[in-house]
Amino acid sequence: MLLLFAPPGSAKSTYVSILLPSWYLASHPTHSILAATHSVEFAERWGRRVRNDIAGESNILGISLSEDSKAAARWSLASGGESVGAGVGISGFRANLGVADDLFGSREDAYSETVRKKRWEWYVDDFSARLKPGAQRILMNTRWHEEDVAGRVLEQIERKEIRGRVISIPAIAEADDPLGRAPGELLWDEPEGYNYAAFLKARQRETSPMMWAALYQQRPATEEGDYFKADWLKTYEIAPV
Repeated sequence: MLLLFAPPGSAKSTYVSILLPSWYLASHPTHSILAATHSVEFAERWGRRVRNDIAGESNILGISLSEDSKAAARWSLASGGESVGAGVGISGFRANLGVADDLFGSREDAYSETVRKKRWEWYVDDFSARLKPGAQRILMNTRWHEEDVAGRVLEQIERKEIRGRVISIPAIAEADDPLGRAPGELLWDEPEGYNYAAFLKARQRETSPMMWAALYQQRPATEEGDYFKADWLKTYEIAPV
């Protein structure tokens, strides 16, 4: 299992939910993909993009859509491969690759214990149950909360219940950066075009330290705090030396 963490706006959905499925099906034309995200709208959007890419680049990819593939969120290849966007009904479908792209769409959802519980139950009872034995899975998201789905999967890895690889890409590089950046270097620090670095600098000024650490550095803090904890603060009649 691969866990991929990256900040908002870093094109992670482009790589994982749009480009990866086409490449995977070109390499495994009889396999099936289950693509999950936090809403039906996004599942259909990503599914439509992949379907259209395959239709437009069939000569390059070496695969083609079946004649009856019109739905954005569920379509198949002439070779037998399929893709289903989770949220539109996945009963009776079995996949060789499961891709979960940002299962939380907002801070409100991520900070709701009820929503977190439902997302985890869905991940275990619906998403995971639709994967074939030995299937590969990718869980890709921005870290909102320590106990989001990714946090629970990390606990499974730590307990050695499952095997997994973690690639965490912070907005500002830290020690042992997975991209080989020097500490302090911004992601996509190029002034031309998208200018993602300018976006990051603005967000760092406007975002609280706790949310910056979670969303942009992929280190969510506990609700009790991270930089400072309440039980560290003591009352004194006379200030200590």
